Amino acid sequence: SCSKLIALQAFTDMVTAFGHPIFFYLSWTEQLVSFRTCFWLQFIPCSGMNWSTAVVMFIGLDRLCCVRYPTWYATLNKARYLLSICACCFAYDALNKIVGYFTIAEQMTVCVIAEAYSGLGRFVFVGSQVLLNIMVVIVYQKLRSEMMEARRTSRLGNKETNKVYKAVNTVMICYILGWLTTMVSLGVTMIITLDVFLTVAVEAVVGVFANINLACPLIVYYYRSSLYRKEIRKVFGFADNAVYVHSSSQSARGTGQHINSINVVSSDASGATKA
Repeated sequence: SCSKLIALQAFTDMVTAFGHPIFFYLSWTEQLVSFRTCFWLQFIPCSGMNWSTAVVMFIGLDRLCCVRYPTWYATLNKARYLLSICACCFAYDALNKIVGYFTIAEQMTVCVIAEAYSGLGRFVFVGSQVLLNIMVVIVYQKLRSEMMEARRTSRLGNKETNKVYKAVNTVMICYILGWLTTMVSLGVTMIITLDVFLTVAVEAVVGVFANINLACPLIVYYYRSSLYRKEIRKVFGFADNAVYVHSSSQSARGTGQHINSINVVSSDASGATKA
């Protein structure tokens, strides 16, 4: 389920990036649009951004529950579990959209993605994003501590799991330097000034950090973990030549090693070589 959440988060990041061509075109042609027009132009990219932030937090919570409560986690109905997470993400996005729609200011702006919201809707959007990003950092820091403790007690010890541990560290660093930096900067700017064009200038600069964070899942999860790579490829319908075999007959239900008793063997290799 975590790998499916990671694939979902990667997809929502891709949807978020659809807002860039809109901003580029309107900036290149030197066109200003109303906040109302920008709201509709950036409607789908904003949904991607809202979903992405929420899904990242749920990924951290998922891994935390997996490590801390392995027996309970193994009994979850995965379909209902994933649907409940999607429902929470949808509700968060819908709340932002509803408040944003009914509090749109009648002003002209440069249509960068964050300018889809104005007035009270902007305070709700930026405030909730800052809060969610702080929660993400807290959750991932807690997950990091749990995995360190698990490694010391030999509950998590194989090579693949160590890659996941390193991936968690990298994601946390990227998130602090990415979305958290961007949203905190927007929040501070919103408090200091209400000037639309100064705000857009700040968004264009700090947005660089957010875009770096958008590329993080590809590098961290896809290239650093063969287990995640296999699941991500499966979600997007790509064939996988790897064969996954259990290295232990011990039940994952009793030991919590449901992600750790897996070796990856390439079907293309002439011998039994681990991935």
